[in-house]
Amino acid sequence: ISSNDNSIWDSSSDLKIFQPCKAICEFRLDKYINDPVFQFFKAYGTLHLGQIQDAILQLENARKCHSDVSLCCLLALIYAHKICENKCCCIHAKLTDKGNLPPTTHLTASPTTHLTACQAVLRIN
Repeated sequence: ISSNDNSIWDSSSDLKIFQPCKAICEFRLDKYINDPVFQFFKAYGTLHLGQIQDAILQLENARKCHSDVSLCCLLALIYAHKICENKCCCIHAKLTDKGNLPPTTHLTASPTTHLTACQAVLRIN
C-alpha cells in the first residue's frame, strides 16, 4: 500500500471490518458466555462502529471481570474517552457558534464523569 493511499482506513472500511467482528463475537458469546477475548473484541468493534457509550460500558465491565484482558480494555478505554472528548468539543463549538450555549460554558470533565458530560452534550444537540 502506498503512502498516498489513505482511503483504506475510511469509515466504510471500518464498517466492513468491525461489523463482522462484532457479529462474530456476539455469535460466539452465545456459546462461550464469559470468554474475555470475545467480550473485548465485541466492545472494540462496538467502539469503532461509533457506539462509544455502549463500548465504554462493555470495556469497563470486561476490565473489571477479567484480568486476562484488563490491559487491552484499559488502552481501549483511553482511546474511547479521547474519541468522546473530541466529539464533545466539536459539538460544543457548534452549539456555541449557533448561540445555543454561552461561550464561557466549558464541557471538560474528569475521566470518571466524562461519559456523563458527553451524554449531556449529545442530548443538547
